[in-house]
Amino acid sequence: MSDAAPPTAGLLVAKAVSRTFREGGRDLRVLDGLGLAVDAGDCLAILGRSGSGKSTLLHLLAGLDRPDPTAAGTPAGGGLFFRGENVYGGSERRLDRYRRSSIGLVFQSYHLIGELSALQNVLLAARVATPLTRWPSTRREAKARAADLLGRVGLGDRLHHRPGKLSGGERQRVAIARALVNEPAILLADEPTGNLDATTGREVLDLFLGLHRAGQTLVLVTHDDKVARAAERVVVLEGGRLVEETAAARGVLVPGKRGRDADRRA
Repeated sequence: MSDAAPPTAGLLVAKAVSRTFREGGRDLRVLDGLGLAVDAGDCLAILGRSGSGKSTLLHLLAGLDRPDPTAAGTPAGGGLFFRGENVYGGSERRLDRYRRSSIGLVFQSYHLIGELSALQNVLLAARVATPLTRWPSTRREAKARAADLLGRVGLGDRLHHRPGKLSGGERQRVAIARALVNEPAILLADEPTGNLDATTGREVLDLFLGLHRAGQTLVLVTHDDKVARAAERVVVLEGGRLVEETAAARGVLVPGKRGRDADRRA
């Protein structure tokens, strides 16, 4: 699959991004010169088989892992860019700020703290993103925002329940509220319905779609065709590259031409 020119515009742009792991004495390249542009207001599904590198890509987009250093022969200016700034090209402080405030991340396995209530789990994310000197003056507002978000995801009567007292769907809703508490520009979700039954998974997917209708930019990483069908734009991860696979309208996939690189948005 040949590369198109890397994308140059978008809210979040990956340009010629690769990620290689050392395994069994050999190099395993999971992502290979990948290009992707996410625009404000997008509802994008990244579809791929298990083991295709979807989680690796998500971690790179979220600032949790670094891409390979730019190698000779790759397009100049490669990297991950948020609003035009290279996410991995600056200081650790700037990278931390990006992770805490610009990106909201929803994990498949929730990653809630069992000793904390639903409200405390959400509030903790706000606390981590707030400078220590500002927290005393902003804590009350953050707590109100956390409670409001839990109410919006249908857990207004579960604020003080710990994760062990919540169902899988309720835990995922807490995770969504936590990801939203710092008002991120982009909400990333890794297999958001993967641990849920069909009915609960549909409810959680509907919640994500409601957030998108309210203006939230979404990137959903999934192997589930049902999740992909709900997105407005779908790309498939194959051979370490993203291929524009389909456009979606009213929840129905519209077949598109195979072989168009996702970074067509140059």
